[in-house]
Amino acid sequence: MDARAPAGVSTVPRSALVAAVVAHLPTIAAGAAERDRDRVLPRAELDLLSSLGALAVTVPTTHGGPGGGATEAAELLRLLATADPNVAQVPQSHFVYLRLAEIAGSPALQEQLFEDVLGGARVANAQSERTGATVADITTRVRIDDQGWAVVDGEKFYATG
Repeated sequence: MDARAPAGVSTVPRSALVAAVVAHLPTIAAGAAERDRDRVLPRAELDLLSSLGALAVTVPTTHGGPGGGATEAAELLRLLATADPNVAQVPQSHFVYLRLAEIAGSPALQEQLFEDVLGGARVANAQSERTGATVADITTRVRIDDQGWAVVDGEKFYATG
């Protein structure tokens, strides 16, 4: 980030974000098979993507982001999948929910969400529960553990990220 830019404003061109991911693909690929076999979450790899700003590539320019669209998101997912398909799964839903917020979110939600994502936050899908009659019947709760990770307490039959 340029020291002269206001906080939360991306000054990194979209092409530079893609190039940064390409440069780190060997790091992301290292240990991918072992993580998959041992069911180890790719936390360090996702933290790397957040720190590179790659997961903010679709944040609209009106909210200080690079303003990438589906093309940039798809290219990042394609590249990540060549290194570790599990790592590519997380940003897929992340980008979908960012787009949903852009299209249908309130101005307050957009402001907070996009600011958080520019700061490295990630958005994930964990809405489906077997016990509810509708998608709105949610009993699962999320808490933050000692290391700052969100821990889901409940039963989901589908979740990513």
